[in-house]
Amino acid sequence: MWKRINLTPMQQRVVDLILAGRGTAEICAILDRATYTVRNHVSAALHHYGVSNQAQLIAKLKRDRKLVRSGRYNELTPAQKRVVDLLAKGLSQEQIARRLGRSPFTVHNQIKAARETYGVRTQAQLLSKMFGIHRR
Repeated sequence: MWKRINLTPMQQRVVDLILAGRGTAEICAILDRATYTVRNHVSAALHHYGVSNQAQLIAKLKRDRKLVRSGRYNELTPAQKRVVDLLAKGLSQEQIARRLGRSPFTVHNQIKAARETYGVRTQAQLLSKMFGIHRR
């Protein structure tokens, strides 16, 4: 279990589902809640952990647990690995582009290629699969 002081049971469940690589629509279906309600729970959880998006939440919890890369990481190009590693540290695409001296479009395409390699649609799902913290 993750350390989740001051989160409601529903917010805890939402965090678990985010870590499992579930998207908002899937979370709504699993919990039988409206999109608006789930987004409010996600927002509260992000605020609690001091992050601004689901990918950063996964990255933060990954750092807290010192998880290691798994899955298809070795299939990524060196450039994709650098970008994804910075994404896993919680940096935004714009911050990654500035740090690496690349255009935001190039960073976007490298993340997209990494998502395709892992067979996922979102950055949060990519990080979840990449660090083997998905459940079920």
